[in-house]
Amino acid sequence: MLFRPRWEELQETIARIADCRDEFTVIEILLSGSDEDQRRLADLLHVNGLTTQARVVHRYDNLGFASGHNLLLEKAFANGAEACLVLNPDVEIEAGALRRLMGVSNGLLESSLIGPSLSRPSGSGRVIDSLGIRWTASARHVDDRQDEPWPGEEGATLSCQGITGACMLVGAGIFQRLVDRTGHFFDDFFLAYREDAELGIRAAAVGVSSAVLEMGGFSHSRHVHGFQRGNLLADLLGVRNRFLIRWKLGSLRPGAPLLPTMRDAMVICAVLAKERSSFPGLLEAFRIRRSTKLRRRAF
Repeated sequence: MLFRPRWEELQETIARIADCRDEFTVIEILLSGSDEDQRRLADLLHVNGLTTQARVVHRYDNLGFASGHNLLLEKAFANGAEACLVLNPDVEIEAGALRRLMGVSNGLLESSLIGPSLSRPSGSGRVIDSLGIRWTASARHVDDRQDEPWPGEEGATLSCQGITGACMLVGAGIFQRLVDRTGHFFDDFFLAYREDAELGIRAAAVGVSSAVLEMGGFSHSRHVHGFQRGNLLADLLGVRNRFLIRWKLGSLRPGAPLLPTMRDAMVICAVLAKERSSFPGLLEAFRIRRSTKLRRRAF
């Protein structure tokens, strides 16, 4: 899914995808942009020999991460796909890695959301970007073991509380099960940010686990890192969606007794006293809280 794509970054990503073109059948792309963006993407796919394998949906509006990926997943599974890899443009895949991922995940595709271990370049070499999503006692969710040295180990299957939406393998049966049991895959209310964390807990509530497979070949050069703040849109949506998670998950939201509510109060105070740019997000969350709570009744 592409919105205001960073073309230099996308060129490298598409080139990496082209190196493993024999490891997948179709690449589904949603482009939210201008006619010029569509032309540039078509040229990029042509140069890398992906024209016949790429199916591009071009829209002028931005559906957001959740709705955009729901659209692509529905389209792919309707066309007969057995599994789909949700992939951010800032994730790079080495040749052979996708084949290895599919080879070791076959036994899990019918029961779990799956992700490979993600690495990230740093000044000291490679470090862990994500070994799945982990929730803290105050209902913050983090990428497990982020910034720790890259272990370079392969073969283990790690249970976790969710898979980062940057790189998530979804089987057709799991997708349909979540839609049938909970009403949707990603929650369209979330637009972007935190939707993967909510999905992991909601999936577990209907018997779908989350598992990370330790392996190399997947690297994530993220633009919003950890708890770093300063990106106005990311900060606004992060605040907004924290409260949507509160109302959507209710008692299912992870955390120790009282600590999540105390953290919620701290976030409200911080927005009112300091981060005023996030106030519209907080206000919108409160405006749609009843609709958000109603979505919980499906599961």
